[in-house]
Amino acid sequence: MKIVYILSVLVILSCVSCNNKSAEKEKVVDKVVRVQDEDIAINNAIAKAKSTLPLFDKALNSTNEDFTDFAIKAEYVEDDEHEHIWLNNISKAKGFYYGTINNTPESITYIKLGDRVKVNVNDISDWVYYDKNDKAVGGYTIRVFRSRMQPDEMNKFDIEMDSSYVE
Repeated sequence: MKIVYILSVLVILSCVSCNNKSAEKEKVVDKVVRVQDEDIAINNAIAKAKSTLPLFDKALNSTNEDFTDFAIKAEYVEDDEHEHIWLNNISKAKGFYYGTINNTPESITYIKLGDRVKVNVNDISDWVYYDKNDKAVGGYTIRVFRSRMQPDEMNKFDIEMDSSYVE
C-alpha cells in the first residue's frame, strides 16, 4: 500500500502570492500530511477539483481584479513516492499550467522551492483562488484537511485564514 504525501492546509498561507492581506498574516510552517491512497474523502476532493477546473480557468482568464492569489496543487512522482505540492504565480498556455513551487518538497528531489515548472492538467489535484471578499474558491483538499483538525487547531487556522474556508 503506497502512501501519498500531501502538504496540508496549513501550508496554504505560503501557497498564495503575498498580497497585502496575506502578507499581514503569520506564516504557518509547512506541515506534511501522509494520506493513504485509499482515502475516500481526499480522492473525492481531488476528483471535484479536477471536474471543476474549468471554473478556475474562467477566473484565471478573466480580467476581474476581484479574483486574486491563484494557486494549484500538482502531483509529483519520483520512484514510489507521490507528493502533492502547491504552486503559485499561475499562468496557462497551450494547454499547460505554469507555476512556481511554493512548498519545500519532502520526498521529491528533482524540484525545489522557487522552481518555475510546467504542469499537465492531469497532474492537478487541487486549485484555489480568492474572491473580492477574500473568500477561498476551490481548495477542496484544504477543506477536507480542515474538517479533520482538532477544534483548537481549526480555530487557529480559521483565524489565520480569516475563516475563508468556512462553508
